Amino acid sequence: MQLCTPDQANVSEQQLSRLDASMQAVVDKGQLNGIQVLLARRDKPFHFASFGWQDKANDVSMANDTIFRIYSMTKPIVSVAAMMLFEEGHLQIADPVGEYLPGFHQLKVYIDGNTNANLERPILIKDLLTHTAGLTYGFDPDHPVDRKYADVQILDLQSSPDDFLAHLCRFPLLFQPGTKWRYSVATDVLGMVVAAIRGQSLGEALNSMIFEPLGMQDTRFQVPEADLHRLSVNYQETSRGRLSPMPNPERDPVVVGVKRESGGGGLVGTTTDYYRFAQMLLNEGAVDGVRLLGPRTIRYMTTNHLTKDMTEVFGDEQIGYGAYGFGLGFRVMQNPGRHRYLTGVGEYGWAGAANTHFWIDPNADLIGIFMSQLMPSNLHLAHLFQSQAYAALND
Repeated sequence: MQLCTPDQANVSEQQLSRLDASMQAVVDKGQLNGIQVLLARRDKPFHFASFGWQDKANDVSMANDTIFRIYSMTKPIVSVAAMMLFEEGHLQIADPVGEYLPGFHQLKVYIDGNTNANLERPILIKDLLTHTAGLTYGFDPDHPVDRKYADVQILDLQSSPDDFLAHLCRFPLLFQPGTKWRYSVATDVLGMVVAAIRGQSLGEALNSMIFEPLGMQDTRFQVPEADLHRLSVNYQETSRGRLSPMPNPERDPVVVGVKRESGGGGLVGTTTDYYRFAQMLLNEGAVDGVRLLGPRTIRYMTTNHLTKDMTEVFGDEQIGYGAYGFGLGFRVMQNPGRHRYLTGVGEYGWAGAANTHFWIDPNADLIGIFMSQLMPSNLHLAHLFQSQAYAALND
């Protein structure tokens, strides 16, 4: 990858050195075993650096072509695919999901352990894009609906797509569609809509619509056997605070393959592949003469679509609450003063469960990508990178 100079990007070379020192310190302290970062401005990457290992036990250093599990950074890609179908006239964001997945016509809404209510309106495609559908993930042991998701292992990618949909259509929603924000399997459902419209598997659809046109040759749902040596080890933190490989790597879905390709979190890819996708977004839909979406569609996707009440609950202890809204597939920065790290109004992006993170700031003409492999993620380290990247800008 050809980099421009810091001067050409109007950034401080001294501050980039500080950023590198901070990333190396994270590795030296054992907080992460490997990190890769990329920064770009004005259609050119100006910083691409690796620290530590993709496989520490076997002394394999992080490489330019290391493959990462990007988990929920799959969601923006699937959201773009859905909006491409929107531009082509194959769906409208106000369409009921049941038009494409008929079981969604019969859903109920949870009231209490004995009562479910009828839908006041159907789940719309837009509800899937904004995570306001009333679906969930199964992570909250205190909620009866989440417990139902957990009991059937709703995230098991070795269950069939039909079984996945059957479970979702049997369980009630947490709330009436469009009334609250709840992170959920909504983008998995959206991926099934994309696949149904295209008449392909989701992987085939994404490959023909996005990966091939953008040259994202390493982004897919399963790593080919010939490339497994490039796949980073995925780590977890032990009770003693040390990092060890996740158990049962021989069962890793990205290695053995899956029955259900997860639009919400199943892809792998390289930093440079994701940069191609991010540059397309920053350029408002096109890169190197390849257009996927129109500028107004990108602007619509990266505008906050949540009400004030919804934004007040969107966030966490690390970044604060009420700083971000949510668009069609992306968090969208609304109030930097309520964020705990450097950012700017209009910055948008998302993150993945294994400590991957990206952001795009159209006002600063800036892309940042942070790749590592640790579950559960510690995005404080990714936000440290983001703050130091913003501090490097000379304008």
